[in-house]
Amino acid sequence: MIAYDHVAWKRHEWRRGDRWYSLEVRQDLFGTWVVIAAWGGLRSRIKGQKEWRCGSKKEAEEIASNLRKHRSERGYEEESLRCVATPEN
Repeated sequence: MIAYDHVAWKRHEWRRGDRWYSLEVRQDLFGTWVVIAAWGGLRSRIKGQKEWRCGSKKEAEEIASNLRKHRSERGYEEESLRCVATPEN
């Protein structure tokens, strides 16, 4: 049985001018922790995405923390910090 930690799934979004960037920390179908970064232009169809498969939740959080710091250093303003999924009650 795969154990999902929905509470730890996070999504972050940034904007700078006409550019956007998003970052997700979550588990895939098999329970592996992944970090997904996506970016693009608000006025163009040009986009990109990169995915890191991690050996642990801690590793995924470290990668995400480094990416968040890099976005801040590049002048992006974070728009939201929210949980993607919530646990069932």
